[in-house]
Amino acid sequence: MSRPISDSLHMLPFVGPGRAEWHRVRLGSDGPDWPESWLRDRIAENPELVLGACRAFGFIDTGESWRLWDVELAIPGVGSVDVVLISSDGRVALVEVKLARNPENRRKVVAQLLDYAVHLREATLADLGDLPTEDGAPFAEADDVQRHLQEGDFLLVIAADSADDRAARLTRAVLDRNAIHPWDLVLVDLALFAPKDGAKSATELLCAPHVIGGVRCESRHVVEVKVLNTAANTSVVVTLVPPDPIGPEVIAWTRDTFQHTFQSLATSTLFRESVLAWLADVEMTTKTSIRYGTAKYPTALVQCGGQTFASADRDSIWIYGRESLKRAFGNESGEQRWQSVRTLFPDRPDMKQYFQVRATEPRIEKAIALVREWGRS
Repeated sequence: MSRPISDSLHMLPFVGPGRAEWHRVRLGSDGPDWPESWLRDRIAENPELVLGACRAFGFIDTGESWRLWDVELAIPGVGSVDVVLISSDGRVALVEVKLARNPENRRKVVAQLLDYAVHLREATLADLGDLPTEDGAPFAEADDVQRHLQEGDFLLVIAADSADDRAARLTRAVLDRNAIHPWDLVLVDLALFAPKDGAKSATELLCAPHVIGGVRCESRHVVEVKVLNTAANTSVVVTLVPPDPIGPEVIAWTRDTFQHTFQSLATSTLFRESVLAWLADVEMTTKTSIRYGTAKYPTALVQCGGQTFASADRDSIWIYGRESLKRAFGNESGEQRWQSVRTLFPDRPDMKQYFQVRATEPRIEKAIALVREWGRS
């Protein structure tokens, strides 16, 4: 079966210069035994590896610019997305990388991406971290990003060193059952080529990305049918139902509005009482203070010296990273606090600016006790 070739070739160096006479290889099979993370990092460094192929096949606009947002973005309760990209108009692309030697290349990765997309519809920017910047300004407007999140308007990309036609057929079968969602799904074959002699020891590869399958979801309209039955006649009226508003209701919370709304929206009674007791402690100290956020849901940011070190919302608390703690409490004290965080959460990334602790997580009470103690010491 013939396949389209890419408009471009990309050189992916590993150590040094390569050789002539290239042929198609698969990592860990007839090519270098490099891990899946290597291919993930190449996409993070050069998103055009997948975006160029998507653009050539009309999945994204030719004039649309994109940037890397995050690598291994954690989605609570689901997993981590390999690479997250964002467009200048706020659309999010989720990229999952799979090698041909990995049997999950087909059914599991498609289901995984759809699971990510479903959960991301409930996310806020606070869940996902800071937007990338360009010349000191956010690359995309926060309101645009939040709108795309709420709409579920995502570009879902499976990138493989040798994509499988069966995965392409599966994407259509799965997406047809989820057509009410506006996401697009693309299967990109990152065709890799190595020198014919010594392919397994190659130090650089050629890459010719191309799309071998995908689904573009069409917009659907919901209509309302009214049957009007009178003594004189019967008539049918069909009207287009206006969509629900997609812009988030952003509220500037105050102490009173936070307290009132948090009481009703908090995930559990125990979580609600623990957070309110923590915030009451903060109000009793001169060292720490509370700033109420501007967001869709009630948000309280706990600060020291004007630096946020923890926050709470309806279903989570957020603990800020090492550098934030140092700015809030000083280098030595901040480092000590960060080490206590790492002791409680050794599984959380060390480099993140902040991370989320869900109210349903077993360690939530210990986490609240930890940040509560920081205001007392």
